[in-house]
Amino acid sequence: MHRGTPTVVRIPLLVVAVLCVLAPARAAESPDAIILFTGAVNGYLDQCGCARFPLGGLDRRVALGKALTSVHPEARLIWLDAGNFSDTPGPAGEVKTRGLVEAMSRMGYAAVGVGERDLLMGVESFTALTGEATFPLIGTNLVRRSTGEPWLSPGTVVRADGLRIAVLSVTRENPAFRRELPGGDAIVTDSPEAAVRRFLPRFRSAADVVVVMALMPIDEARLLVRRIPEIDLVLGAHGSELTPEAIREGRSLVVYAGNEGKNVARIDIWAPARPGDRPALAPTVLALGETLKPDAEMEAFVVERLAAAQEAERAARTAERPQAADGDDGIRYVGSGTCAACHDWIVTDWSGTRHARAWQTLEKSPQGFRRNCVSCHVTGSGRPTGFVDQETTPHLLSVGCEACHGPAGAHVRAPERPYGKVSIATCTSCHTAEMDPTFNYYRD
Repeated sequence: MHRGTPTVVRIPLLVVAVLCVLAPARAAESPDAIILFTGAVNGYLDQCGCARFPLGGLDRRVALGKALTSVHPEARLIWLDAGNFSDTPGPAGEVKTRGLVEAMSRMGYAAVGVGERDLLMGVESFTALTGEATFPLIGTNLVRRSTGEPWLSPGTVVRADGLRIAVLSVTRENPAFRRELPGGDAIVTDSPEAAVRRFLPRFRSAADVVVVMALMPIDEARLLVRRIPEIDLVLGAHGSELTPEAIREGRSLVVYAGNEGKNVARIDIWAPARPGDRPALAPTVLALGETLKPDAEMEAFVVERLAAAQEAERAARTAERPQAADGDDGIRYVGSGTCAACHDWIVTDWSGTRHARAWQTLEKSPQGFRRNCVSCHVTGSGRPTGFVDQETTPHLLSVGCEACHGPAGAHVRAPERPYGKVSIATCTSCHTAEMDPTFNYYRD
């Protein structure tokens, strides 16, 4: 163990170039442990698909870990995730969620929190999908309604070369949140502050560093450490919130790493040189950009899982199709070719737009074909009678009329009825600031 006391410096957090990724946060000596943190991954196994700077991906995450190990072979890497890692419920989402659990197990995650998104699928489905996880699932303020006792372990202690790092995990309090348990009980959220106060003495006495993973806005995390200054470090995730620099509140640090696995927060930790001293912490946030070469083995795993997710979705949509076609065709997608019978000049005009070439754009993307981008390059993906795949629904390739106006089955049957109003929300569901930063609804 290194016994010199490194100089404490304030380090800017956003690092893109791979050479910076490999540089120690403090050049004087290697750390004794390195925490690598993610949160609010939201089902992303692959890159985010962002138009200008595609970030993230499990394959780059693994590559980062291997790169750090090559530079600091004696430092233990401690992977942590705050939760909300799961994809949306459904056949494809279940495949991707199971894939994320398997990948985090392969990477040796030391602890993973559980958030509201993870339980959208229901407790039984979540339990089944995470049943083979090799890491502990923790939830300090996810409690049983009947007793107020934690549904999961409230925390864990990770050891690294003599360092003891306590990890707790909280999600913001939501009085409307409730997930039924077998036997009539339910999971609800307790106050994060009350839950941390309850369990902190147990973990503080058993640890050199106390980390609280937080699924809540930054302002709420800052308030939490002001009220409970015994917390050394908050690692948070809430939407795309990212801390350009670590926020210091008294003796505590607050670090947010964004979402969708685009970044990883790195915290180097040095054991104290003398008894009674505090460990030294140096935080950085690393963007998983194109300069970081993906790990080949994990890349192959991601490709296989995404293909399996697409097949699961295709099978489910194909099974639904006959039932939907035999019932009310108001939810039936018919394709832009059908629209041309009455709106020939509009469809002709559309055929010269980028929307009509959206599928080809995806296939020719310099980032390669990314399956998590499909929904914004086709019509009706993930919806009954919508896009399934090229072979099953070729008439729904690219962004056709119904991508904006909705399924036209009922309109074809009764064209005199109101149909197809488009709003800003319709367009910005795909034309987000990340995916299309120059988009202007009123101009485009």
